[in-house]
Amino acid sequence: MKPTHTITLNSRDKYEGSHNWFQGLEGNGGVLEMDVGQVTLRVGGVKHCGKALTAGTRYIIGGFCLHRKKPESVRMLLADPSNCAGLEAAIVLNPACDFTYSLLANVCEQQGETAKAQEVLEYCLQSVEPRAAKVCYALSIIYMDQGLFCKADQCLQTCLSVDLEDVDALMVAAHQCCAAAMGDSTKEESYYQMIISIPDANLHTLATAYVNLGDLHKDEEVEIEYYNKSLQLKPKKNFMARYNLASALASREQYKPACQTFHEAIGEVHKDGEDDENIAKALQSASLQSNGTAGVIASPRSEFIAGASFATLSRDHGNWMAMKLSQTVIPAHQD
Repeated sequence: MKPTHTITLNSRDKYEGSHNWFQGLEGNGGVLEMDVGQVTLRVGGVKHCGKALTAGTRYIIGGFCLHRKKPESVRMLLADPSNCAGLEAAIVLNPACDFTYSLLANVCEQQGETAKAQEVLEYCLQSVEPRAAKVCYALSIIYMDQGLFCKADQCLQTCLSVDLEDVDALMVAAHQCCAAAMGDSTKEESYYQMIISIPDANLHTLATAYVNLGDLHKDEEVEIEYYNKSLQLKPKKNFMARYNLASALASREQYKPACQTFHEAIGEVHKDGEDDENIAKALQSASLQSNGTAGVIASPRSEFIAGASFATLSRDHGNWMAMKLSQTVIPAHQD
């Protein structure tokens, strides 16, 4: 593989963060701090990245060294990651490159050959690179689909041993292994807390982590704070944060802001359209559990519900999702 290099052009006092991370580098979490004039040189197969820049400006030069008379056959074969035959040929030419195995497994899964994908990934971990993070992550998803949660957790822990700030692995480990299978809410929360402490985590993942933290702290004072933080990070297309926030407000008898937030959540689903049918069914199947209160439920574009009826939206009555209805105005249910 071709060697690559990075040259740092300005001093450390001009910026904060933006450290270089290298897989396999011992100590300091794999992070290498570079100052002006310093250079790193590595073969192309070494996984690396730059951490988030938190202040100032950092200037670098990144370079790649190629051999003029030596064609890169493997790289040419990887140019089309959907070509199964090409990927298999690349593995034959360079069986030590773990990256190709994850690409091949992905193609197999897309073609409905999950068993072959699993075989490819397991072979890579057993015979090529036991700490291949992408391979471990892909295999963890297959294991979870099979209900093999302990095996999935082992794969995810390997990902985190390579990079403790792997937000994808942290999110899956928290939600699937802890919440869905192991029931360890304390461990689950620790993963979410790690995610929100990572400066370069993407906004969608951060927003989701805050929603899940709020869900873990239902009826506690911090619950609403977590939902609001999620909405600050992702003010659009964040249905669950709005729905959960509305639920929390209603349970605290703050009916007016709860009603408004439910209205915003349903309007967002109406405009977004993502998974609209499933969400609409869930909303329509809910009941208001009212006790003789009057009011009407209109379309998402109209007034949502009379404030008095919102007193019935209490956690004491179980499922009280707001309804997403058609343009027809329907009377509220009355006992």
